[in-house]
Amino acid sequence: MTNTFIPEHGRRTTLRDVAREAGVSIKTVSRVVNEEPLVNEVTAARVADAVKKLGYRPNELARSLKGQRSRTIGLVIDDVSNPFMAICAQAIEGVAREHGHALILCDSHANLREESNYVGLLTQRQVDGLLIVPARGHDSHLKAEQETGLPVLAFDRPAEGVSADTVPVENREGTREATEHLIDHGHERIAFVGDVRHFYTARKRLES
Repeated sequence: MTNTFIPEHGRRTTLRDVAREAGVSIKTVSRVVNEEPLVNEVTAARVADAVKKLGYRPNELARSLKGQRSRTIGLVIDDVSNPFMAICAQAIEGVAREHGHALILCDSHANLREESNYVGLLTQRQVDGLLIVPARGHDSHLKAEQETGLPVLAFDRPAEGVSADTVPVENREGTREATEHLIDHGHERIAFVGDVRHFYTARKRLES
């Protein structure tokens, strides 16, 4: 009868614990956990059973320091109470989770200084990438992060003063289709109700 190794109460299960349970070396456990080759199927299955039985969870911080990846993505939006932004954040979180990443959400309140502070905070946390709804103003702080190799993606509107991939909303096309729909239904006096004109989204909708 095999005795199951049980870690002391309140102590986190370690690679050593798993190795003892599976009857293999710590290096073998590490290879299995990190999905490295050179471990036969029988041994890998035994290690996997021990991992599951003991509830072992890899130390992601230590792995990120070793591999220079944190498996986290930073998201800075301009207003978390905005239903559109909330839906976007939820969708982004879902995709990130599917790919084994966690999402860190920050609300800049459309303030450039707050945005800059959050970008600095997220880079200190070694996020693997940054998604941002840029606040109005010159986003020079993003350029500095790009130069370190951090992938930056703007969405809903482009960042000012910096070259970054952007996923915009089809503001002009959407406004044109909505206007044509009203015209097709016999409406002639059509008004536009939007945000202040210097906002990118409002400006593009008026341009249509």
